[in-house]
Amino acid sequence: MRWLGLVLACAACDAGAPARPAATAPPAAPPPPAAPIHGTLARGTSSPWPDRVCVRGRELVVENDCGCNDALLCRVELVGASTIALAITLDPHRMPICLDCYPMVPGHCALPRLAPGPHVVTIGPSQAAFTLPIGKDGTAPDGSCWELGPR
Repeated sequence: MRWLGLVLACAACDAGAPARPAATAPPAAPPPPAAPIHGTLARGTSSPWPDRVCVRGRELVVENDCGCNDALLCRVELVGASTIALAITLDPHRMPICLDCYPMVPGHCALPRLAPGPHVVTIGPSQAAFTLPIGKDGTAPDGSCWELGPR
C-alpha cells in the first residue's frame, strides 16, 4: 500500500500540479573594468607606459594622456654604468572615476648625478624606451622630451 502512495504522488506531479521553481544560477560576476584606451596597462599589472618623458631641472617628468583621476608615481634607479631604470606606478590612493580619457597627473622623479654620455632609459621589465644624453656637468638637457606614444 505504501508503494501505491508514491506512485499516486508522482502521477499528481505529471497531471498539472504546480512545477517546482527552477534553480537559479548565482548572479554573474560583474564585468571587468574597461581597459584603458591607450597609454597605460591595467591596474595590477606591470608598469604603466608613459606617452611622454621630459627633463625639468634635475628630474624626469612622466606624462600619460589617457587616464581618469589617475596620478603617476615614478622612481629612477641607476642599474649599470649607462642604464637607468624608470619605475612607474599608478598612485593607489586615487580611484579612477570614469572610463573617459583625460591626462593623468604627471609623475616627477629625481635624477641622480650621472656620468657624462648617453644613458639608456628602460621602463618596466628592461624595455629600452629612449636614450638620455648627459652633459659634462652630469645633467640632462633641461626641456628635452621624448614622445613614446602607446606601447
